[in-house]
Amino acid sequence: MKKVFHALLLLLGFIAFSTQLNAQAKLSIQGILKKVDGSALIDGDYNLKFRIYNVEAGGTALWTETQTIALSGGVYSAILGEVTPLNIPFDQPYWVGVSVGSAIEMQPRIALTSAPYAISIIGQTNLFPSTGTVKSDNEIVAGKLAVGQAALPTTQSAQVNGGILAKGGAPGTDGADNTGYAFGAPGDNDSGLYSTSDGTVSLYSNNVERLQVNGSGAVVTGNVTLNNNGAINYGGINGWRLAYRDDFENNSGNWLSYGLLNSAVGNPPKVFTYNTSSGVTGDFIGVRASGNNAQVLKKNYDLSAFPHSHVRVTFTYHAIDSWDFDGEVGWGGISNDTETRPSVGWKYVFSKAEEIGGFTLNYAGDSGDPDSAVDGSMTFQFTGNNLVVFFGGLNLEDISNETFAIDNVEVWVR
Repeated sequence: MKKVFHALLLLLGFIAFSTQLNAQAKLSIQGILKKVDGSALIDGDYNLKFRIYNVEAGGTALWTETQTIALSGGVYSAILGEVTPLNIPFDQPYWVGVSVGSAIEMQPRIALTSAPYAISIIGQTNLFPSTGTVKSDNEIVAGKLAVGQAALPTTQSAQVNGGILAKGGAPGTDGADNTGYAFGAPGDNDSGLYSTSDGTVSLYSNNVERLQVNGSGAVVTGNVTLNNNGAINYGGINGWRLAYRDDFENNSGNWLSYGLLNSAVGNPPKVFTYNTSSGVTGDFIGVRASGNNAQVLKKNYDLSAFPHSHVRVTFTYHAIDSWDFDGEVGWGGISNDTETRPSVGWKYVFSKAEEIGGFTLNYAGDSGDPDSAVDGSMTFQFTGNNLVVFFGGLNLEDISNETFAIDNVEVWVR
């Protein structure tokens, strides 16, 4: 067999990548095949086998392809990757080996060189790029994206070791203004983090600003809801959290009237309304102990969903009818058992000697009208989950005369 020599006349190391899913990289290559005497091989079709290595001699081919190539004057042209996809990354030096038919591979292998525009991409250290700015109209990353660091863990799609600067401004409907950091499907294009001005960062929901943080602090638009385990800390101290509120706007709020403390009556208290003759502007709705003034009001609150070590009960206490003797007392307390006498945490002594605006009030109101009201609160160390709140009155007149009511009851935990 005649020996054949091989030379590359022109090697264009231009590898065209496309964002289309069915595209593949290809490499245009041209060379000349000569006999040992220097004359070109006879024109015709030849089976040429191309191999790509990452070493100049020896080693194992990283890629192999065989094509039938028409030779003219010993010159051939081929596009590598037409038969077998070029599935190597081209991130290091490579050499091309060529053999004709079943003959051994010609030596030496030919080093791949860079096309002029590829030089700026590969650079001196195979980084992208070596210097300068890379621009792109539209990029789609099919796999993972790591910027300024090594490959990502399987749980992440993108990670940046460094700062990211987004366009400022409000999102616009459906994110039309292309600003900030939004969330796509199944999220919301105009819900996310935005900066509308210098020194201001805002959270938007459906193109509406809900939380703004600025140089003066934070501003919330709308309600703030903490879950059952939530807490607000002031200077590292866990603050009070509202667990229950009874304002008696429509009913008795599941409060019950008791007779003696150890003998439940279970009657629902009476819902009543002030009339304006009592001097109170507008209507008032509260709960009045049923029957006589020997009864107490009681309600159970379940605190199992509210981690706590302390409880605080705030309320308004109303003296009804003619509380006209000194020493008549309203009281409140708590317990962890409906049938146990409560620990008293609040009391108020009503006195006919009280003066308001220079006038003495004797609490000699009409039957059924409130004669006095006072806001109160009581705080306890309490770790139980069954909180029972009691209210009562100590009256010096007939048990069917004076009575009391409560309103605006709130239970707080800390």
